[in-house]
Amino acid sequence: MPSELAEKVVPVMEVNPKLLKTTNYLVAGSGSATSNTIATTPTDKDTYITNACLSMIKDATSTSTSTTLTITPFGQAAVSVLRIACATLTAQTDSLTQNWSNPIRLARGSNIIITHSSNVANILGVAAVQGYTEENITA
Repeated sequence: MPSELAEKVVPVMEVNPKLLKTTNYLVAGSGSATSNTIATTPTDKDTYITNACLSMIKDATSTSTSTTLTITPFGQAAVSVLRIACATLTAQTDSLTQNWSNPIRLARGSNIIITHSSNVANILGVAAVQGYTEENITA
């Protein structure tokens, strides 16, 4: 009997499309000021980030000691998730990438910010953040 059923039974999986998570949130920005807002999360949806990268380049006259990417997780104060240490008065380029196995939910209407400890001379930070947004739904 089982061998007869194996030929006729086809497994079927039903999926609720409201529960599928696809990347639909990708922001990138750059800045040379002390504080640079590259994006503001939507106020009408929950935003989750799954990975981020941060790069910086500076010349030998820059006095900045760090370049940082800051986010605001839901229900928490702003936190630096990526930080590149810089050597003052030294030409430098560096980058970091972080992938989170558990997405980080961000506060609605919060800023994603690149900061430099100093913007004396030439320094540029570039960041990209990837994730998804989700409306309030019931499955």
